Amino acid sequence: MYSIISELSQAKIKALNKLKLKKYRYESKEYLCEGFRLFSAALASNSKNILEVILNESFIDSPNHFEVFSFCKKSKISVYKCTDKLFKSLSDAKSPSGILFVMSLNYFQNSDVSNITSNQCIFLENISDPGNLGTIIRSAAWFGVEHILISPSSVDPFNPKVVRATAGGIFIVKLYLDVDLDIISNFGINKDYECIGTTVDKGIQLSNWKVSDKNIIFFGNEANGLTNSATQLLNKKITITGAGKLESLNLSVTTGIILNHLYQAKNIKN
Repeated sequence: MYSIISELSQAKIKALNKLKLKKYRYESKEYLCEGFRLFSAALASNSKNILEVILNESFIDSPNHFEVFSFCKKSKISVYKCTDKLFKSLSDAKSPSGILFVMSLNYFQNSDVSNITSNQCIFLENISDPGNLGTIIRSAAWFGVEHILISPSSVDPFNPKVVRATAGGIFIVKLYLDVDLDIISNFGINKDYECIGTTVDKGIQLSNWKVSDKNIIFFGNEANGLTNSATQLLNKKITITGAGKLESLNLSVTTGIILNHLYQAKNIKN
């Protein structure tokens, strides 16, 4: 029906499966995305990094295939088809959507941090849950904080679970990987940033936080929070007050609340 469709070869199947592994993602400089909504988000962000598309038989019979084929034909991107059963083995989702696509892997090194000119950044230290990291990236993109600095011990942002949780935010933000505290310290001091972190108690109430012009917002590990070394770099600690019936908020929820406050403060100032 479409000349651009090819059968999925064994070599291609092997390469796609290898993209589930962090080591191979960085060797090949490619990563996997799944879902029509994510594909549409890539198009909406004017991403030119889509390399190839894989569809199962069910997706080809769906109305959504028209948009996919139209884009791929125009952009001369290869489209591969496979059985629903084979697609399920390639998919990382519990309910496979029928469309996978390969993106070129773009990120910044820790040495690139000094070139950031944006007034608002996020530093993520030892984030271990893929869903949390993906949701943080999604929230950052929503609130316009496009520079995310990620510590060496955090989960890989190009992990399929992370990518799915970003809901397309990964196509918008700029990710800086393997960023350690020395880099954060030097960058913050040299560029006059205020370093902000959250604490369960003994911090400034969020409503009393007078937002500075330039900020690096620190978020730590889900279970343990920020390390002592990271805490020592903070200029201010923020506490989000609640009913007090639980020990703490979920990390990604906390991030959303903080970024919303930051966004509102920026708009009022401007």
